[in-house]
Amino acid sequence: MLFVVFSIISNIQIKSLEEKHNNLYNGIEDIQIVGVVITDRKETTYKASYTVEVEELHILQNNKNHSSRKFKGTNLIIYTSKDNNLEYGDKVILNGTFERAKSATNYKAFDYREYLKIKNIYGIVNVEGEVKLLEKNKLNPVLISINNIRNKIKSNLKEILGEEANVAIGILLRRY
Repeated sequence: MLFVVFSIISNIQIKSLEEKHNNLYNGIEDIQIVGVVITDRKETTYKASYTVEVEELHILQNNKNHSSRKFKGTNLIIYTSKDNNLEYGDKVILNGTFERAKSATNYKAFDYREYLKIKNIYGIVNVEGEVKLLEKNKLNPVLISINNIRNKIKSNLKEILGEEANVAIGILLRRY
């Protein structure tokens, strides 16, 4: 009987989390985010990307500024110009356009939306304009120190191992 009760409760919790993930950002396009950078910079061909934990989100559609706190604690990937050089722990404010990640189009193909859901990331924001830095080192000092140590280990491994460093980094410094 106890097993059945726990199964039902866990099933309800999973369904509610999935519902939240699928519907929280529905109908949103133009937004302003106040958040904290929680990953290091990753460069693509034309842009730089970061993951930001949202503290405040303002919906800027139809020339109305709707503020909502229900987005607090959600994570978004932001794509900015390469000119913006943000660091882990920076508190920033930015304007951009929200978009959902693409789902798999073929059966058993890679599903980017599901991948981001596993990492607790709700979508992607293409930043328009500059990203304004509000405060440095906004995260817990222990987390910032751990990230600095991780980056130092990565740079040392790249210096010592050269091309094989990426394998060692993937094994030793996996980020959950």
